[in-house]
Amino acid sequence: ILFSNLFGLFPGAYTVTSQVMVTGVFALAAFVLSFIVGFWYHGPGFLRKVFAPSGVPLWLLPLMVPIEIVSQLARPMTLAVRLFANMTAGHTVIAVFFGLMFAGGLALGWLPFTFTVMLYGLEVLVAIIQAYVFVVLTCVYVGEAIHLH
Repeated sequence: ILFSNLFGLFPGAYTVTSQVMVTGVFALAAFVLSFIVGFWYHGPGFLRKVFAPSGVPLWLLPLMVPIEIVSQLARPMTLAVRLFANMTAGHTVIAVFFGLMFAGGLALGWLPFTFTVMLYGLEVLVAIIQAYVFVVLTCVYVGEAIHLH
């Protein structure tokens, strides 16, 4: 993910993580991994432990189970959208300032160029942070599958 994020910062290169389908596949892989690990550690009762934890009163289960299902399904979507949106937004802003550099001519072209250089530095940090956040959240999801509630 880090390589994919940083690769798009080279002129003429393309950031594959600026496509929601790519980040969706990454997020789906993390989601499936967390369930595989959960089944590995807890066996077939894993789903019952996730969606209806022990100690929950029976009258609360009709409310608890749908909330937990939505919570579990939201994880890959939020992982995918977070990475996609941050990478797309940063690269779009850089492209806009780069275009303004040529539109400003010789007299004003230096101003967008200065902002473009500063944004490149910021975009490197964003690429690193987004890869880190994706990996940390994946580890949190796998850790929650190992150590339930």
